[in-house]
Amino acid sequence: IKVVFESKVKNKQAITGALPMGYTIGIVENEKRVVKNKQLEEVVYDFFAHFEIHQSLRATMIFINEKYGLHMSYSACKNTLKNRMYTGQYHDIEDYCPAYLTKERFNKIQKIFDDKKQVRVNRHVYLFSNLFRCEKCGGTMAGTTCQYRDSDLYYYYRCSRAIRDAACDNKRRISEKHIEEYLLNTIEEKLKEYLENFSLNLLAEKKALI
Repeated sequence: IKVVFESKVKNKQAITGALPMGYTIGIVENEKRVVKNKQLEEVVYDFFAHFEIHQSLRATMIFINEKYGLHMSYSACKNTLKNRMYTGQYHDIEDYCPAYLTKERFNKIQKIFDDKKQVRVNRHVYLFSNLFRCEKCGGTMAGTTCQYRDSDLYYYYRCSRAIRDAACDNKRRISEKHIEEYLLNTIEEKLKEYLENFSLNLLAEKKALI
């Protein structure tokens, strides 16, 4: 089986099994070959372009999932980003399939990812993480960022299960700024209400002891 596999790869014939996003099996010169999937071609180009511009795999995952209605997990996005087949290479065979990226651009993207991973320091403190729950699945809400082209970073909270492994379909993002504004506008009233109720309960307990 190994010999057959190696022979097929060497002859650039398609191997059955799962293919990276954006590829499918087609007939080229009466042979089964790995070709670009026209239905997902734009997704792949957007995926790499977004990461290259914004340099955030998590933001890229959110962008792709929301734009195309997909449910890619972070690990699936990482595997896509690191897959050398997008340069057309497979098992050291050059031009095995049509390329989405040049080798130079692929290597540049890998350097961006590796450099970010090595020096990644989260300077932003998400004060409200784990303090409130997803309205759909009850999972905790986790902090996330989004940066549009030529703009500042925006901070949001999303269902952690939706971010981590797409186990929840709640795509709603809650702006951290809106949460802060809500708390500033209501916390005084809520605290006053709590203290009044506490005083009434304390008074009732004292009367019960008399």
